[in-house]
Amino acid sequence: MSVSSASSRPFIPGVSGSSTAQPIAPSSAAKPAPSGRGAEVDSFEKGRKSGPVSLDGGAPPGGTQGLAEAEKAAPVTPIDGIDPKVLETQEKLSKARQALGAWEVNGSQDESTQVTLENEVATLEAEEKTQFEDPNLKDDVEKAQFVVLEKRMGELEQKYGKNQAITLARQTYYNSDLWNLAGGSHKASNAQVKALGLPHTPGEKNNRVEVGGFEGQFRAPDGQPVDMGHVLCGMDWQVNKDRVPKDLNINELAKASGQEGAAKALKLLPGSNGVTVPNPFDKDFVTLTGDLGSAVENRYKGKSAEEAVAGEGDYDWNGDLDGLNVAHRMETNPNLSASDALKSYYDSGESKNRLNEVATHSKYFQRDGAGVPRWDDKGHYKMDLDKMASDGFVAALLLGHDKDTLSGGALDKVNPFQDKAKDVAKAYEKWVHAAQDRA
Repeated sequence: MSVSSASSRPFIPGVSGSSTAQPIAPSSAAKPAPSGRGAEVDSFEKGRKSGPVSLDGGAPPGGTQGLAEAEKAAPVTPIDGIDPKVLETQEKLSKARQALGAWEVNGSQDESTQVTLENEVATLEAEEKTQFEDPNLKDDVEKAQFVVLEKRMGELEQKYGKNQAITLARQTYYNSDLWNLAGGSHKASNAQVKALGLPHTPGEKNNRVEVGGFEGQFRAPDGQPVDMGHVLCGMDWQVNKDRVPKDLNINELAKASGQEGAAKALKLLPGSNGVTVPNPFDKDFVTLTGDLGSAVENRYKGKSAEEAVAGEGDYDWNGDLDGLNVAHRMETNPNLSASDALKSYYDSGESKNRLNEVATHSKYFQRDGAGVPRWDDKGHYKMDLDKMASDGFVAALLLGHDKDTLSGGALDKVNPFQDKAKDVAKAYEKWVHAAQDRA
C-alpha cells in the first residue's frame, strides 16, 4: 500500500475550533509496502487457561446474548484538520457495522432488516473507499478512523471492562488461530468483530495465519502513521498477561502457524521438552519482534536487509514501538484505563517521543547499570543486535512461509548471529537512527 505524506493540517481528537499547532515531523518519509504479518469460521476456538472471551461479558462461546442494536449516528462534532464529510462517514459506518453485527449475532427471521443493514454498510464502505482513494482525503480518512477507534475503545471498555474490551478490539485486526492460541483467547466470529464497530483500512480481511483480521493503519493526532492493530496487541498481552499460556504444545503451535513440518525445528527451541515449548509470543513478539521476523523471512527470500526493513513500513514500526510504550505505561499503572492510556499517549502529543520512551524499557535497547540508554558517538541509541537477530529468526520460523528455508531443522543449521537475521537487525538499527534524526 502506498502511503501519502502526513497532512499539514493538525488535529486533536474531540477539539473543535481553530488551531495554531504545527504538525510534528512525521516518521513516514518512506512509502512503505503492506507488512507481512487461515480462513476463519464463525465459531470460537477452544481457549487455554481462561474462560471464554465473549461479547456479552460471560455467555458460553458462541452465545448470542448481550448485543444491543447500535444507536443511530449522532451529529458529528467538527474536528480541526479532518474533512467533516469524512468524519461523518466514519461515524455512520461504525454505527452501521454495529447494527449489522448485532443482527447477525442475535439472529432473526426478518431478512428484510438484514438486507437493509447490509446495503447501508455497503453504501458507506463504498463512500469510504472513494474518500480513501482521493489523494486529498486519504490522510483525513486515516485521522477520522483514529478518532472513531479511540471513541469506540471508551465505549467498549465501559460495556465489557478493560481486559475484555482490549482483547475484542485486538481481534478486529489480529484474530487468527495462531494469535488466539498464543494469547489464550477464544476466536471472535466475523459477526462479533463486525458488531464492535471498529474502523479498519478499506479492503478485505487478511486471512494469513499470523493475522486473521483487517489492516488498522491510521494517522495519530500528530499526523504520523501508526498501525493500531499492533498497539492493541501490546495492550492485550499486558493487561491479560495472566491469561497468556506459559507453554504451548509443539504440534498445536506448528499447526496453528500453518507449518506442521516445523514441529521438528520447534523442538530445538530453548526450554523445549519435546512436547511443549515455552510460549514465545510475549508482548515483544506480538509487536516489534514479529515484524523483525517478517523482515528476516524476506531477507531469506532474497531481499536486501534494507529492503526487508523498509517493506514493513513506518505504520508497523511506529505501531510496534507505541504498543510497547502503551503496554509499559499500563504495566506501571495497572489502574490506567485503555481509553486514558491511548488519550494520554496520543492526544497529548507524547507519541512523538516514542523512541526516547521505548529506549528506557525495551530489551532491544542497550542500557547501563542505572537503566540509562546507551548512545554512540553520533548521539544514536545503541541496540542489542544479537538479541534482535536471535528473536527475529525464531519469529521468522513461526510466522514465515518459506518452509524450505525456515523449517525442517533450520535452527540447527543456521546461526542467526552470523547470517541474514543479523543483517536485518543492523538494518533496523539504521531505521531507528534515521527516525531519531527525523524527530
